Amino acid sequence: GGRAKDRFKKMDRKVVVVATAATVCVVMINKDSLTWWWKKLGRKWFWRKFCVWYRVPRHLRKEVRVSISLAYKCGQAIVDAAQAQKETEFKDTDGTLDPCTATDKSNEKLVIKGLRRAFPRHAIIGEESASELGALPGMIKDQPTWIVDPIDGTQNFVHGVSLCCVSIGLALNGRPQLGVVYDPFLDELFLAVAGSAFLDGRELNLDKDSVATLSDALVLIDPGYERATTSKLIQSYSNLLKAKTRAIRIIGSTVLSLCWLAAGRASAVLIGLSHNDSPKPWDFCAATLIAHCAGATVQMIDDRRHTSTPISSYSGTSNLVTPVDAFATFHSSSSYFDLYSMSVLAVSDPRLLSSIQSTIINNPPSS
Repeated sequence: GGRAKDRFKKMDRKVVVVATAATVCVVMINKDSLTWWWKKLGRKWFWRKFCVWYRVPRHLRKEVRVSISLAYKCGQAIVDAAQAQKETEFKDTDGTLDPCTATDKSNEKLVIKGLRRAFPRHAIIGEESASELGALPGMIKDQPTWIVDPIDGTQNFVHGVSLCCVSIGLALNGRPQLGVVYDPFLDELFLAVAGSAFLDGRELNLDKDSVATLSDALVLIDPGYERATTSKLIQSYSNLLKAKTRAIRIIGSTVLSLCWLAAGRASAVLIGLSHNDSPKPWDFCAATLIAHCAGATVQMIDDRRHTSTPISSYSGTSNLVTPVDAFATFHSSSSYFDLYSMSVLAVSDPRLLSSIQSTIINNPPSS
């Protein structure tokens, strides 16, 4: 009798465990619960385990894991601060066009701290640190360099427009090796590494035969801080309209514009037609790699490029960044985009490149 009673007790415990597990499964298996679990657990598991261990070269696995984790943290900070009153400073001389918020600064500090802890020998270039320094740093030859934009689309962020992102890129000898872009409002993570681009785990491959003419194209542009109504930029936009371009849009973020091109949401990106709308390396490093790895053609509009200034020490880092004046000598391959370019023309279909060049570049507007 005693032995039988012990067996029944063990069976009772097993029944309780099985019943509890079944109840948990029933509660979890519905659309809302699965969405919640994916966002809280599945997404991070996927990127940190699956992508890192199966799609990323061994020598870049730590870099991917750390940069994705930092991008998520920055994205959460953006969402948390989105509805709050923002303390805004302006970096331009007029004090009206180029904003910087406390979230920009705190995000950049968070990223720099995380990268310095994980990669103490790497250099780091951040938008806000460069602005405080009053110079655009270059890169040391053969030294891995992180290029960070803590919030791209700050003007949107300041005005409560949910179109901004975090951009973290890694370059070596001026050539992007890794790109991570996180849009916290759409909860979308773009990753480019080892010749492949991904959006939330789905590999991006553009259809190169999709759009061949401007009459079928959606072109993303951005006037930046250019306000002269007689500028080449305005006249170039006029030429796009005269060419009967199907759609011309401004989303207020160079990084997202290039990522949307990679995702097939746009046909072309055209930014940097004048001096005051010129993007910087933190706009280009991650995003141009994502677009290129997705199959887009990415090139400079012209040969204008930003001048990097020799700096013996860089704000926020311990062993940074002395620019190489002859940067182009080890970055002369036409297959790579110059991160210090002042312009970008990226298209999903090479035939569209010819259409835009003939409309704007080979037939330039009068200055």
